[in-house]
Amino acid sequence: MIGEKYDEMNEEVADCVGELTNMISGDARSQLQKVGFDFTAAIPTVFYDIMARRSSGSIFCPC
Repeated sequence: MIGEKYDEMNEEVADCVGELTNMISGDARSQLQKVGFDFTAAIPTVFYDIMARRSSGSIFCPC
């Protein structure tokens, strides 16, 4: 987000991905509510090890 290059996953990259995900999901929720969808969503969470965290009802976006 600030123009720096990262070659590996670290806490700073995870925070950035989490913030982007939070902004996108918040806007999507707002737009969907305008057309009649009513739901709640959890705060997006970034996991370093996706395979260990699979569960139903989750959306995974590798990055």
